[in-house]
Amino acid sequence: MIQPSLDEQQIQQHYQQLLAHHKRRLIVLITLLACGLALPFTLVLGLAVINQQQSMAVFGLHLARSLLNPVLVWWLLQRKQINWAWHASMLIAISHNASLAYAMRSPNVLIFELFAVCGFAVVMPFWQVLGYSSGLIGLNYLAAGHSIIFNEWLLVIIVVLSIVLMCSAIGLVSRQTLRYASQQHAQTMQLVEQQSSMQQQLQDLQQHVQQLSLLKHDLRQPLKSVQGLLHHLAFEQPFTSPTIQPALAATQRVERQLNNLLDQARHQLATQRANLTGIELEQCLTQLQPAINGLAAYYTEPIANVSLEIAAGSRIIADREQFERALFNLLDNSLSRCQQQVVIRSFQHNDHLVIEISDDGAGMHPDLRAALNRGDFSPISQGLGLKQVQQMLKQATATLHVLDSAIGCTLHMRFPQDVE
Repeated sequence: MIQPSLDEQQIQQHYQQLLAHHKRRLIVLITLLACGLALPFTLVLGLAVINQQQSMAVFGLHLARSLLNPVLVWWLLQRKQINWAWHASMLIAISHNASLAYAMRSPNVLIFELFAVCGFAVVMPFWQVLGYSSGLIGLNYLAAGHSIIFNEWLLVIIVVLSIVLMCSAIGLVSRQTLRYASQQHAQTMQLVEQQSSMQQQLQDLQQHVQQLSLLKHDLRQPLKSVQGLLHHLAFEQPFTSPTIQPALAATQRVERQLNNLLDQARHQLATQRANLTGIELEQCLTQLQPAINGLAAYYTEPIANVSLEIAAGSRIIADREQFERALFNLLDNSLSRCQQQVVIRSFQHNDHLVIEISDDGAGMHPDLRAALNRGDFSPISQGLGLKQVQQMLKQATATLHVLDSAIGCTLHMRFPQDVE
């Protein structure tokens, strides 16, 4: 399956939307949890202040942080300033920690800000996490530096940084996952757009086929009437046959071109069905001889000689209506370019029955001949005759080969003999 090209701007836009949604949900969740945890801690601190086990300054700092942080976060989120909400939360945490360390003369209060720092580490770039963590530790040291027991404080720092680094790693993986989800979303959207476009093209093609079917139906009856009148006139007045046969061939060619056009549309729609049957070539071409002569009279003046050299017992498996039309399509090309002679012959070659059509015309361009021998009919920009031949051969699992002839053009249609 061919992967569609992805729009980097579209991916980035969707990624930013997912990341913003992720950041918003996480800060709301952390703020709610912090408020829930702050309530019992407020009661504990209040009792400690009443019992004179803790200073009023510590209680005031805790109460101010517990009220200010959710209010400020809510205010910024209402204005869709999600990143600023995170930064404000971190600045409040750093200020609160420094003030608390100074009031309590204990650097170990650093552990209380772990909750805020870890949440920030999950959603923000590592360099910002590193900057805020360094600021938090530095201010903590300055606020309570003279009373630091270095070994104990170092252990707290190691614990805090280890957890923060772990959260940063989780955040990196989560952002990569969001990025991958954005790529998948962009690819899915492109596939949906392609599917919608293909469905529209399919509907247009179905409408086109329907219109062609109606056109064929509307033109077929007049053509059949004209052909019937020409046959009747040729029967009643045999001396008019040389004049009538070209006119009859012209009406048959119009009908054939209509069928070619309809077959091409059906082939694109993949609704055409082949009716493969055994065809006795000698009998088939004998029946078509008058129409072939009429086609020769239509194309050439003086009339070119179309000779049949069909080996006895020649038989192929193909859709008869498609085969006859393909034969006339090839004869269209040969008779329109020949000088005096077109030969249709058949012979056995290995396990194939070969139908050869040769003429004494100008021949075929080498590039087109090479393309057709590769099975590539794309160089045929105009006309549907050879494309109909290609479809017929494909249905019959046969192939077309154009020989490198010194004079004229020689084509081989090779039909396998073991297909039933």
